[in-house]
Amino acid sequence: MGQRNQLVLAHNAFDASGIDEPLLYHDAERPGFTALFTPGGPRRQLSVRLNELPGVLGEVRNRGGDAYVAQNEFFKPNRRAVNCWRLTSCYVDLDTYKLAGLNGLHAEALGDLLLRHCDDARIPPPSVIVYSGRGLQAKWLLEHPVPRAALPRWQALQDELGSRLEPLGADLRALDASRVLRLVGTVNSRSGEVVRLVHVQRIPTHGASRGAGGVSVYAFDNFFDELLPLTRQELAHERAVLLEKQSLVESTSKGRENPKQTHPVPSRLGQLQLVGAHRLGAARRLIPSVLAWDRLADLRKLAELRHGAGGLPSGQRNLFVFLGACFLASALVTPSFRAEVRELGQEFAPGWSPQELESCISSVHKRLQAASSGERVDFLGRAVDPRYRFRNETLVEWLGITGDEMPQMKAMLSQDESRRRDRDRKQAQRRERGSVLRQEYLDEAQRKQAAARALKAQGQSVTQIAKSLGISRTCASRYCRPS
Repeated sequence: MGQRNQLVLAHNAFDASGIDEPLLYHDAERPGFTALFTPGGPRRQLSVRLNELPGVLGEVRNRGGDAYVAQNEFFKPNRRAVNCWRLTSCYVDLDTYKLAGLNGLHAEALGDLLLRHCDDARIPPPSVIVYSGRGLQAKWLLEHPVPRAALPRWQALQDELGSRLEPLGADLRALDASRVLRLVGTVNSRSGEVVRLVHVQRIPTHGASRGAGGVSVYAFDNFFDELLPLTRQELAHERAVLLEKQSLVESTSKGRENPKQTHPVPSRLGQLQLVGAHRLGAARRLIPSVLAWDRLADLRKLAELRHGAGGLPSGQRNLFVFLGACFLASALVTPSFRAEVRELGQEFAPGWSPQELESCISSVHKRLQAASSGERVDFLGRAVDPRYRFRNETLVEWLGITGDEMPQMKAMLSQDESRRRDRDRKQAQRRERGSVLRQEYLDEAQRKQAAARALKAQGQSVTQIAKSLGISRTCASRYCRPS
């Protein structure tokens, strides 16, 4: 590498504020790991603690050669999706060099083309655009890292970004959470070009705010809603649900004995708009894989509660590994199913041979392959996805989830627990709207009655009592009556 390239490399490792590009989204003060991948080095895969990352980046660049950095953070020194801790950004790798009309264009010209395409495709501008030596990396940095529980929603957003950027050569196989992208400040050995920043978005638009170095960052929920609003079919479904609820409440009101107490139910249909980010009331796009991912989290939590981090005893391993594979197959968060299942196998059944693991999950993998190829199976007269599916009652029974364990579950719930949580949720919503519990209401009424009688004993009139207590005259008169 010539002296000129070395100078360019050193300069372009940083953005205009002097911040190293990976440190825009990897905070060295957070716990956890990220990963560096150096294909030509003795240690190809290097898991790095975040607090050690700034120093390691310099060492990797000085070593020379191709180098890649993981975009997300992990709670183990292993960048499998099942070990993902935090999602720091959304990103798309654009193989522009594979397109005849774009191959050979200058990096800055490609960056301008990408920004124009984002505007046309109604995509917020990327926080940073990196020239990878042959193509581009578009990255939307998140205002706050997204926890791993949101991985299915994050993956759906990734898939949408990839779909909209496919005309610019988006690599649809490079959208998963464990992906590594070329490290800014290194050299692409295939082209001899320096990997460098070609655009930094510093003017917040589309609801963005300023993050580290003044770079635009996006709130995940808003970004998700911007790219994945409710479809017209989902909107029609929500309208139907609201109409049904309104009809039910109105019919209940009309059936009361005292017609003077009926009140019209305000329609929410006027709030329903199919505009950009713009959810229907509190509704949001349902991502079916969320349930499977939450069940996998419950399964891992159950294993931890019962046996700590040392794996499961014989007799329980098969069920946990099998169900874990089923949930992972339905979660659709990774293209590397077998590698991710091997990681779960080490967690649930350390010491198992590859043959034991394969024997346990082979049917799950076959069904996943069939689903991926578009096959359907007949179930009660309906053509359905061939992957395994389970009712919560079945899972609770198979796993023997106890009453003490149930409060720590998120998705695998008994009917009683589901009803309890629904009741608590509705009660909390009523309290947010200003409602009070009946006992609180009765206690407050009793307090006011005692205060009213005390004022009456002092010689105050009903009108004066009502004014003092901030209640109506009728109410004050009722409080003052003898029991």
